[in-house]
Amino acid sequence: MHRPGGLFPVRFPFPVNVPCTSPCLARFDHLGRVSARTSISNTASAQEQATWRVNGGAPLISQSATQNGAYDRQLTATVWSFTGSTNTVDASGSVTIPSTSGFASAFVANGYAQAIRGQLSCPSIPAVGIGRVSDYGTTQGGSQPLSLYLSIWSFLY
Repeated sequence: MHRPGGLFPVRFPFPVNVPCTSPCLARFDHLGRVSARTSISNTASAQEQATWRVNGGAPLISQSATQNGAYDRQLTATVWSFTGSTNTVDASGSVTIPSTSGFASAFVANGYAQAIRGQLSCPSIPAVGIGRVSDYGTTQGGSQPLSLYLSIWSFLY
């Protein structure tokens, strides 16, 4: 223990065991959505790709689009855990325009939405509420930001 004058040991008369996990399972419902579109003209090229994973596992969604392509994919998953749960979206895009092409153009845009709804399942303690967390973002314009937000809203509530 730190006190004025230095550090002083604190002795416990018996070992202290503190569990690092809950004695009860929790249910975690996950939502993942990825979207993108690419556009090119003349000799340009464009590529966009995205993945969505739960708890760092294999991608549950893996999408890609090239040239004048697009995707919009949504999926849900449920896991049970004593400790917690995560999901991850990874997305990237690129365009290439040759320096010899004066009239070529390329464009990529993407978006994502992810959410987790968690609820403890433990008969030994009083019921607690549902925990909710979400995130979304997009470089796509038009109605896509609202569409992503509404995906989250309808999933969580």
